[in-house]
Amino acid sequence: MKFTVGRVRPNASDRTFDFKPFSGNYSFPSGHTTQAFAVASVIAAHYDQWWVQGLSYGLAGVVGYSRVEQNSHYASDVVAAAIIGTAVGRTIVKRHNKPREGAFTVTPYFDGQGSGLVFSKTF
Repeated sequence: MKFTVGRVRPNASDRTFDFKPFSGNYSFPSGHTTQAFAVASVIAAHYDQWWVQGLSYGLAGVVGYSRVEQNSHYASDVVAAAIIGTAVGRTIVKRHNKPREGAFTVTPYFDGQGSGLVFSKTF
């Protein structure tokens, strides 16, 4: 997406809407912020405590703020990245928690005397 959009970083241009698709300009969206919000949303999904969720998203927000503060991204780059990261993280959690009927699994096996693989299928 960064390569396709080609938004020029704020520290390399004085124009806010400077786009050069397929040029190697990688401002939109912020990769650091995307990753931070993806991790935050996964952590928040696994803990019901408000302070864990607040801390997770708060730290992700600090990452986004630092990208703008360092003049590496525009605020819109960070907002889009937060939305993308949160959507990806929540989708992964939802898909992981979904019961998988008919799933086929392979598990390593070792009992001290022998080892191998256990193949199983749920119905």
